[in-house]
Amino acid sequence: MLEVDLVRAGEDVTGFRAKVVPLPAKYAASHGEMVEHFRNATHWPKLLVVKYTWQERHLVQVDRGLLVVTAMGVLVGAYLMLKILSGTVDKLSLFVEDVAHNYGGAGEGSGRSMGDTLKGE
Repeated sequence: MLEVDLVRAGEDVTGFRAKVVPLPAKYAASHGEMVEHFRNATHWPKLLVVKYTWQERHLVQVDRGLLVVTAMGVLVGAYLMLKILSGTVDKLSLFVEDVAHNYGGAGEGSGRSMGDTLKGE
């Protein structure tokens, strides 16, 4: 039996591989007459069993493309977040100091509740 592996990309056949393998028993049982003719040296033409398999290769690898686009999005997002945070460090530290001052610092307790502070009293 001849096994032929064909590789295609889009509309084009880009490669193939052929190899001779022994005829499986189930094929030999179902094609008994053909096996007899093949073994008979005087019988012509000889018949040959050919098994074709197709492999498809994609021209565009969608999985890798999505991975690249996602990675680029994550990198750009992280860069922008760091850029925004670096520009607001001073404001953030002032906010933390203001909140700490309004509540009387760590452990002092000024008697004001968070609701009072948020209302502006």
